[in-house]
Amino acid sequence: MLRTKGVVLALGVLLAALAGAVWVSHDNARKLEEQLAVRLQRERALEQRIAEAQAEEDRRLDAIEAARQAELKARQDAEQDRSDADAALTDKELADQERSAAEQAAELARRAAAEAERRAAEERKKREAEWSRLSNALSKLAPTQRSGWELTVELPKKFDLERRSRLAGVLLANQGYRVVIEDGGDPAGAEELRQYLIEAGIPPEVLHRAAGKQRRLLAADTILNTPGPPPAEPPLPAATEKVEKAKKVSKVKVPQPAAGEQFQIQVASLRNAADAERLAAELRAKKYPVALDSESRAGWTRVLVGPLDSRSAAERIEGRLRSGGYDTWLQRR
Repeated sequence: MLRTKGVVLALGVLLAALAGAVWVSHDNARKLEEQLAVRLQRERALEQRIAEAQAEEDRRLDAIEAARQAELKARQDAEQDRSDADAALTDKELADQERSAAEQAAELARRAAAEAERRAAEERKKREAEWSRLSNALSKLAPTQRSGWELTVELPKKFDLERRSRLAGVLLANQGYRVVIEDGGDPAGAEELRQYLIEAGIPPEVLHRAAGKQRRLLAADTILNTPGPPPAEPPLPAATEKVEKAKKVSKVKVPQPAAGEQFQIQVASLRNAADAERLAAELRAKKYPVALDSESRAGWTRVLVGPLDSRSAAERIEGRLRSGGYDTWLQRR
């Protein structure tokens, strides 16, 4: 009995111990669970802070990248601005150069125009003097009227050989004209005079014949003016014995250049003798026969090419001189 009670008591004690142990274990488990919950909460809070920190870092990195991109863009814009400024400066410099070149070209053109105008005025003045001399020379042969750059010479019915010879001499001493011989109803007589002048040495291309009520000679300048086409030449009547005889006489009486007659070409008349020497040296270098004339010129020096033995040779050389840009004046020596 006692033994049984002891066992029961032992079992009770054991159960009590087990119960206590269970309770302690449960309490420890609860406490551990609470600790685990706290730790889990802390870990979650830490993860949250880490996530927030990571997000903040990402935002900071994004801001840094955006700032870097903005800086790069600003540098590119600044570089483009500098490039545009350089291009604008270059364009301005080019525009200034072009404007300067245009101004220089305009000034050169103005000077060239002024020089051309001066030369034209000199040429016109010289031609005016030549045309006046021609008019005066013709007026000594027959009544002559001048209208601008045209001359009208009234030819008498009896235009003897001496006057024809003098007329040929006057025309030979001048140049730059076209002559029309109006027949006054006598085409054969007009043709006779034309042939006489041709045989005297006047180029046939400047001599023309035309029908007219009066017998006269019309001269027109061809240097400063361009006259209209020459009139059509009327047909000649059948040659008569009188006309043939007159032609034979005219052939015998054609004036020839005087023995020893020479021509010279005046290239310039200069006040400064050194300038005249330089021009003479320039012409000599081009193989022209050059002479200087300073006698009785009141301090002026003439630069001459010549003497030349024939008018045709003188005219050829004068043509070359004019083509080379020289102002010339053909004259008898």
